[in-house]
Amino acid sequence: MSNLIQVNNGSTSFKPTLEDNFVVHSKLNAYQKDVDQGSLSVKLVLDGAERYTVNNKRYDLMPSEFILVDSKTELGISFSDTKVTEGMCFYLDEKYLSQNFALGSLGEKWSVDNYIDSNQIRYNLLPTKYRAKDSAFGLTLKKIAYTLREHRASELNEDFFLDFAQQLTLHQKGVFDLVNKLSSLKLSTREELFCRVKLVKDYIEDNLNKQNLSIEKLAEISALSEVQLHRTFKQVYQTSPYQYILSAKLNRSTELIKSKKCNFSEIALTLGFADLPSFSKAFKRKYGLSPKSYQK
Repeated sequence: MSNLIQVNNGSTSFKPTLEDNFVVHSKLNAYQKDVDQGSLSVKLVLDGAERYTVNNKRYDLMPSEFILVDSKTELGISFSDTKVTEGMCFYLDEKYLSQNFALGSLGEKWSVDNYIDSNQIRYNLLPTKYRAKDSAFGLTLKKIAYTLREHRASELNEDFFLDFAQQLTLHQKGVFDLVNKLSSLKLSTREELFCRVKLVKDYIEDNLNKQNLSIEKLAEISALSEVQLHRTFKQVYQTSPYQYILSAKLNRSTELIKSKKCNFSEIALTLGFADLPSFSKAFKRKYGLSPKSYQK
């Protein structure tokens, strides 16, 4: 079997095994998979939209978003559109990930005398939605996908999948470093709280032009109380939701200033500031310069 499988409308379906290393490049108008046991994989949307049900939670994936699945995941997929939906799914042998997690947990204690039995090791993945732009792994994943679009299956050798497993391990280590900043005793509770505040962070970044990014609205999105959201968000991201919103808006404003496509009043309006003076005041407080001085 080729390591790169093309799936188009009318293609025969298949179910991978846990030992498979391959990539599926799909271009489909519709697809339906009832909820069933998943396989270790990374699923990236390139064009269109896909709807996933993962452990009874629904995720709508848009272009440049991906989701992680493992063999413990209950997974369902559905989409139907007149426009072709394009995606790429990376299937990985579970022992590659187990061994990478084992090496990571041993750290400096590792030696050539440590035999790593992948059957005795369980890796940790957080099966939720991620955005490619938010991590080095996501950016690499997207770059790989666009390379494979050119049908360069020769690059999908064992080295590729070993490197892929290592990068995925590092990505998930970063995720669990954030998860474990939470004070809840149970891992499942920390994971759930992290997913909720991550949803809020993503919403903030996607809606910087809105003035009504209130704590009330964000609490509603996270299904947490305002106090819970404030405390949990701050534990994970080391700043409050309000300060995160302000910082994200000001960071975005520097991009708009450098582009010189908008004047300062337009930038203030675009980013949801009440008026130009309030934008200028916040900008100078953060950067020590007025927007005009920054542009020079």
